[in-house]
Amino acid sequence: MEKGEMDLILKEAQDQAAAGAQVLDVNFGLESAVSQDFMEKLLQAIVYKVGTPVSIDVQTPEVLERLMRVYPGRSLVNSSKATAEDLDRRGGLLKRYGGMLMVLCMEDDVPKDLADRKKAIEFALKHTKAMGIDRTRLVFDP
Repeated sequence: MEKGEMDLILKEAQDQAAAGAQVLDVNFGLESAVSQDFMEKLLQAIVYKVGTPVSIDVQTPEVLERLMRVYPGRSLVNSSKATAEDLDRRGGLLKRYGGMLMVLCMEDDVPKDLADRKKAIEFALKHTKAMGIDRTRLVFDP
């Protein structure tokens, strides 16, 4: 990705799709080391040439917005912690550009038990509902 070489990535995407992957998680890693123009072209190439939806996995809100703006279809944003700050940031983009949001069943720290994971889910459901985001647009990652 740092070198802008798309062929190897597309080959891997095609192999994963052929093996049954229904969604491909594209994590750009250290986002400052990858051209945003390359990120846009890669997302579009995977959707059009491989034919699988992409889970957009970036941390920088500005980069995420740029990619959501050009994504050809209903994006899956990976991921948000179940905190007001994270949900507000990514949820706002979700409302503006559409798509779905993967929510981690955690707040700032990884929960030690199921009860804490449930609390995180309940918070995320309540918070996003107040934002006007339907629960059918949320996917929870335990």
